[in-house]
Amino acid sequence: MTKKYNCEIYNFKKAFVYIFLIITLSLGIIGLLAVRFSLVFFFPLGLICLLILPYIFKKRIKSLFTNRVLLDFSDEHFSASIYRSENDNAKSKIIFTWDYIKSYKFYFTPNKLTYLSLKLKNGITREIGLKDGTNEEEPIRNESILSVFRLFVKQYNLDQQHSDKIILAKGF
Repeated sequence: MTKKYNCEIYNFKKAFVYIFLIITLSLGIIGLLAVRFSLVFFFPLGLICLLILPYIFKKRIKSLFTNRVLLDFSDEHFSASIYRSENDNAKSKIIFTWDYIKSYKFYFTPNKLTYLSLKLKNGITREIGLKDGTNEEEPIRNESILSVFRLFVKQYNLDQQHSDKIILAKGF
């Protein structure tokens, strides 16, 4: 049995670093210009513009750090192929075989992001944040990352001994 699921992923860490650097450099340049040309009003005006502009261009800024993700579920593995939004070239691919996963848990945020946390048998935890468009109640009723993932985990667990089963980890 196989199943494919499309969604999006945000690279929050990269976005934070870029935006922090841009704001810091911009504040430095605005301050330098204000001091250099003795324009007292220039610094507060520049600061206000710097704080308002990200809200005006919010969608455009988000799209720069958003990638498409194709989740591929099969009886042997679960994989996530990350694509650049503007073309169909795969940027990276992560593959997790079911026998390598020890436990999992899902988190949901108010802005409809779904986080899948996988604890692997070697002790490493991998977290994947996906824009699924569902909240806590919706995945149970509709097809979602949670429902598809759970279906394949249940299928895998049917053929495993108790010590090899993938378990749902406790939240928080």
